[in-house]
Amino acid sequence: MRKRILVVDDDKAFADDLVFLLNGSYQFTVATSSKEALAWLEKASFDLVILDLVLPAYLAESDEMEGVALYKKIRAKYQGKALQVIIVTGANISEDKIRAGEAGIDKILRKSSDLAQLRQWINQ
Repeated sequence: MRKRILVVDDDKAFADDLVFLLNGSYQFTVATSSKEALAWLEKASFDLVILDLVLPAYLAESDEMEGVALYKKIRAKYQGKALQVIIVTGANISEDKIRAGEAGIDKILRKSSDLAQLRQWINQ
C-alpha cells in the first residue's frame, strides 16, 4: 500500500512540483491553507504531512508562524498516532530551525534542499 501524504503549502506551484518529483511511490493530496489541511485531516487518513512553515494566518496567534500553529494543532489532535510531519520552508533556515525547535519540530528542510533527504524521511 502506498503512503498517503498531505502536502500543505500556499505556493501551489511548489506543492505541485513536489508531487511531480516524488510521484510514483506515494499518494498525494494538496492543501493550500491551514483551513483546507484541517478539513482533509478530518475526512481522510494520512501517513505523513509535508507542511510549509510560513503560511497565511488562519490559526496563528500573536507573532507565531502559521505553520507552527498548524503543527501544534496536528500534534495535539493526533497525539500518539503515527502521523509524521516534515516541515519545509523557503525562509531563513537557521532562524526557522530555532522557532521550529521551540515548537518541538525536528524535521525541517529548506524548500530548495536535497530531495534525497526528504525521501529518506518519508520512507522512515
